[in-house]
Amino acid sequence: MSTDELRAGQVVVVTSWPIVEDVLSSWLGAWWPVRRCGDPGATAIDAGCDDVIVIGPDVDEADGLSIINEIGRRARSIVLVSDANVGSEVRWMRSGASAILHMREFDREMFRRVLSDLSEGRHVVSEEAMRWVLRSDDGWDRLSARQREVASMLVHGASTRDVADHLNVAESTIKTHVARMCRTIGAPDKEGLLSALRIADDASGDPSTRMAHR
Repeated sequence: MSTDELRAGQVVVVTSWPIVEDVLSSWLGAWWPVRRCGDPGATAIDAGCDDVIVIGPDVDEADGLSIINEIGRRARSIVLVSDANVGSEVRWMRSGASAILHMREFDREMFRRVLSDLSEGRHVVSEEAMRWVLRSDDGWDRLSARQREVASMLVHGASTRDVADHLNVAESTIKTHVARMCRTIGAPDKEGLLSALRIADDASGDPSTRMAHR
């Protein structure tokens, strides 16, 4: 979907940095109006179902989490994580943030792609954010041997049905394993889990997977 098709609502930037508003305005042009708000409480109250809330890297994490909790499903939320505040991605993911991006990855093409993904109902976790999810949460160390086996088969292209047939179990059992692994790792869903596995495995890293989608 092109940015042309995203003409609804507005992008509300919660930040004290005017430059973030200026940059987003220049990237989005006439497609999405951009306004900056320095009051997290006002942002949450005013958010509409067609709006996108961008939480700037200067926003206190507690305030940012409160915004996400308050707006719920009324708006989509994009969190910009500062490189100086790495390790918070797990909390953002579990709070229900729609997208998490590291400032070092923040550019026009990525942001437009994120808007497109969100418009189609997917959540987005950038590769850099997912790396820090894995480092900070140590989730892989808590996976069982069977869960690792399931994950390995899935990341090499097997479907849940393929894995179930190979292990001689019901497909619902494999789906349960996947759901539990997602909760353990903090991945948004199966695709995010597989992207996390690829990122964690430097030896077999898959450069074709740039983003983890829900």
